[in-house]
Amino acid sequence: MGSQTATQIPVIDLTGENSKPGSSYWVSAYKKIRQALEQHGFFVAEYDKLPLELHDNILSDVAELFELPYETKIQNTSDKPAHGYIGKIAAIPLHEGMGIDRATHLEECEKFTKLMWPSGNDRFCGNAHNYSKLMAELEQMVVRMVFESYGNHVLGLELRTADGNWVGFRPSPTSFVILAGDACMAWSNDRVKPCYHRVIMKGKEARYALGFFSFQRNKLIEPPKELVNEDHPLQYKPFDHMGLLQFYDSVDVRKRAEHTMTKAYCGVST
Repeated sequence: MGSQTATQIPVIDLTGENSKPGSSYWVSAYKKIRQALEQHGFFVAEYDKLPLELHDNILSDVAELFELPYETKIQNTSDKPAHGYIGKIAAIPLHEGMGIDRATHLEECEKFTKLMWPSGNDRFCGNAHNYSKLMAELEQMVVRMVFESYGNHVLGLELRTADGNWVGFRPSPTSFVILAGDACMAWSNDRVKPCYHRVIMKGKEARYALGFFSFQRNKLIEPPKELVNEDHPLQYKPFDHMGLLQFYDSVDVRKRAEHTMTKAYCGVST
């Protein structure tokens, strides 16, 4: 009987000693993160700081949010692309999205909650704020680990791997998919490759997901001089992260998944 090697999703434990900066476990974990991002553009973080009750509650709250009338949901507007309500797009007719800008700030969650529920919804507000703070802690830890890994390295969701295969991800309350974005690709001078991902809908049951996006504000992003050499010549000019987002929003939705868009915005001409 023949055998076939299955493509593995990189899973990295970020619990316990692995989450303590400076420890040997921390160093081992950030090396694995760097390797996963360079090879695949993503990894799954095992992270136990999110209480199971909060995990269940926030998913229930999200379902309640999207059951609100369309006329209510479209009140969530923003001059920043993808920061307000997203829906009724011909190219992705089954998709709805709702952004809460600066959700780690309680007053912003309160403002959003009052917009959606004028009479109030303390449960949603509290859960959204607490969940966002925990995700911000995870994001900050991963960003620090990625940065440190380059500092002194001598001493329904499917993800596309480097070999072009699509692999499914089975979520759990303590597992989070960390996706490298185009800004990370540009900062790393093309060392890190963004991950293509897709959602395959099967059956008639609604699928709910929470996306936590990280943006660099009020500061230009550029490859550090340590990541530019003869083997890796400079690929990107300094760029504004929100400007890149605005540029993406100006192009056809079908082209936004092409990583050449970042080159078009801030790539170095050769």
